[in-house]
Amino acid sequence: MKLLPTISIVVPIYKVEAYLNRCVKSIVEQTYTNIEIILVDDGSPDQCPALCDAWAEKDNRIRVIHKKNGGLSDARNAGIDAATGEYILFIDSDDYIAANMCQKMIDAAEGDKSDMVICGFIWKYPEKEKIQSVAAGNTTQHFSNIELLRLFFMKKTAELTIAWNKLYRRQLFLTSESIRYPVGKLHEDEFTTYRLIYEAKKITVIPDALYYYVQRSASIMSAFKPQNLIDSIAAAESYIPWADEHHVDIKKEIACAYDILSYSFYLRYWQNKDIDPQRKQLKSFRRFIMAHTPCIYSSAGIPWKYRIWDFLLRTDTVAIYYSIYILKKKWNKS
Repeated sequence: MKLLPTISIVVPIYKVEAYLNRCVKSIVEQTYTNIEIILVDDGSPDQCPALCDAWAEKDNRIRVIHKKNGGLSDARNAGIDAATGEYILFIDSDDYIAANMCQKMIDAAEGDKSDMVICGFIWKYPEKEKIQSVAAGNTTQHFSNIELLRLFFMKKTAELTIAWNKLYRRQLFLTSESIRYPVGKLHEDEFTTYRLIYEAKKITVIPDALYYYVQRSASIMSAFKPQNLIDSIAAAESYIPWADEHHVDIKKEIACAYDILSYSFYLRYWQNKDIDPQRKQLKSFRRFIMAHTPCIYSSAGIPWKYRIWDFLLRTDTVAIYYSIYILKKKWNKS
């Protein structure tokens, strides 16, 4: 009889005592039971360390790591290093998961012999829920690493970038690349997910929304500050050198990613100019884009909205777009 593969579930924990029990409860009640649960107490100053220890006494599948505070990436890395399962799943400690998440993900991984499985997720607001699906047409899809890399950069959507809606074969972290999350950086998955996709030979995308992404004002990503911009740009500027090093011909797709990101950055700048006084970071990123990526505003097969933004960015006329954006908002209100 074939032994069931083990999923190592890594939960970084810091100042979430109001949410932690719900999170851990959703894990221990999984219908797929061959799991090891690694609770990484990242030096939390509240009752989280005690809560972790109490859970470990109730369930022998739980291991607790108490460590000095090092941030989300450092906590995830500690969990990766401690994991012994064939697969790794990350769950943020203020979120929770559907009871059948592990079963659905492992069935897809084992059934398709995939190195990575991606599911949809649910934006959980206090008064409503919104489903974010990855799969087109509500069907299971299969990709090679290069196929999904092209989609990753062409779309640059949250569900493709985030760390926690993915089941990873642990071996992806143990290749010669030794992929880990960058300590001290925000947007840590921007630095890592595309590299993990490349290491995967086959990826399965399932339509099920299985992860509850809880929206709260105190979360890391609830406000966009200067450091968010600096780290996001640093992650983006790693794409081109990485593609060159690995001889992956995706520069047009990366140009799309840069257009999507720069549009988002400019919009945030116009809404709060304190994130980048005198537009130093934005101007530097624009120069980087112009120096390292091909023009795509005349490229067939690229969506028009990206081509238009590419033209505005390269001609340094992006303020035109914002003027249209403001007029449209005023028109919709009238």
